[in-house]
Amino acid sequence: MAGRGAKGERSKQLHRKRGELVERAFEHVLDDGGMRRVHLRGRENVHKRYLIHVAAFNLGLILRKMPGFGTPKGRAGALRGLFGAWIEAAEASWRSLRRILAVL
Repeated sequence: MAGRGAKGERSKQLHRKRGELVERAFEHVLDDGGMRRVHLRGRENVHKRYLIHVAAFNLGLILRKMPGFGTPKGRAGALRGLFGAWIEAAEASWRSLRRILAVL
């Protein structure tokens, strides 16, 4: 059974992908979240703090994935585009109404 198990090419690809995606997230929580230098008494308290940080990180990922844009600027741009389209539609309706009223 060549190619099966941990030494197969597919397994190596999956391991690399895991290193990219999963471990990068943990690195971000530890470094940027300041969890490498957390000062709390007892392992249990450190564990609770780490869990809260990871939960907040995951919640942020979910909230960015759901609407389809990842940053507040992206959300503002999407809203601006939506509002701009609404204004254009309202102006077009107003122009049509003025033409109809001018004929009468």
